[in-house]
Amino acid sequence: MSEANKIFIRAAAESNVGNARGNNEDNVYFNGDFITPRNISRPFAIKTGEYTDVNIFAVFDGMGRNNTGSFASLVAATELDSLADRISFDPDVTPDDAVLEYMQKTNEMIRDQRRETGGVRTASTMALLIIENGNAHVYNVGDSRVYLFRDKQLVKLTRDHVAVEGQKSVSLTEDGIRHGRITKFLGMNSREGKMEPYRAKPFKVKKGDKFLVCSDGVTDQLDEDEITVCLAKRKDPFGHTNEIMALSMSDDSDDNVSAIVAEAIEPGFHITQNMIMVAVGCLIMAFGAAVGFVFGWLVGSTSSEYEGLSDYDTGYYEIVRGVSGSDLSSGDAEGSVTTTQVS
Repeated sequence: MSEANKIFIRAAAESNVGNARGNNEDNVYFNGDFITPRNISRPFAIKTGEYTDVNIFAVFDGMGRNNTGSFASLVAATELDSLADRISFDPDVTPDDAVLEYMQKTNEMIRDQRRETGGVRTASTMALLIIENGNAHVYNVGDSRVYLFRDKQLVKLTRDHVAVEGQKSVSLTEDGIRHGRITKFLGMNSREGKMEPYRAKPFKVKKGDKFLVCSDGVTDQLDEDEITVCLAKRKDPFGHTNEIMALSMSDDSDDNVSAIVAEAIEPGFHITQNMIMVAVGCLIMAFGAAVGFVFGWLVGSTSSEYEGLSDYDTGYYEIVRGVSGSDLSSGDAEGSVTTTQVS
């Protein structure tokens, strides 16, 4: 792809425990970064940047009793590094081939990790966006979603795998209701059906396209009209994730919340919300420094009439310090101090 036709992607990701849980069972994958056990209970954010070539973004929503779903979502996020390497460096592998191989391997790893969770079964949903050579590839299992915002229209690119009447579903959480409707997920066994993702038809990314990858912590709180209004605003991706997270974590929200926003932009210099905030902060600091300088100068001028006394006192204490730190006897020291006081 020539430089003139190259698509630049800038993106931001945020994930939060939410209002009612102690642990974050969501995970996000952001071009190699994801939530680790060290920061599983803290808000997670990656600020906007510009990325080219292969971009991989994903959201995982872990499921399991006693907050063990974080094990499944962590495995799924960790294993995406190998997928990124295959797509980036193996010209004979298509994104479809790499994703299916990744999902089969990850499905088995999550299914077999009960020894890590004290015998508790875990699972995870997945919403995956790959932007490669200007093409968008979208995959999902479960009810985590990917949206495209283009020409003021919001389009859902994923398909929810939820139970309908007479269809079996999984129940892995303590409440047994929220995720009791999921029919496809990472961690399935053969008795529950075939684990295969929904695959959207690949398409060319246009400059100005915005993508939202999110867990159901977002879509259970915001309808598509509200998401459309948010993405229609002239904000950078981090501005969008800030607003989506704030709206999703309303008083009645009881789930973890995760969102990634990626935007295709024109090459070149772009003023972002973060840059404006940094500039304002620098101006405030510069103003404070200037005020401090003027105040210090005024105080210094006022105290100039006492300059002689200050010099006298300073000289006195300099001499005392020099004597007290020497090898003189006590008598010599007393004589020196007396002499200093007289002079």
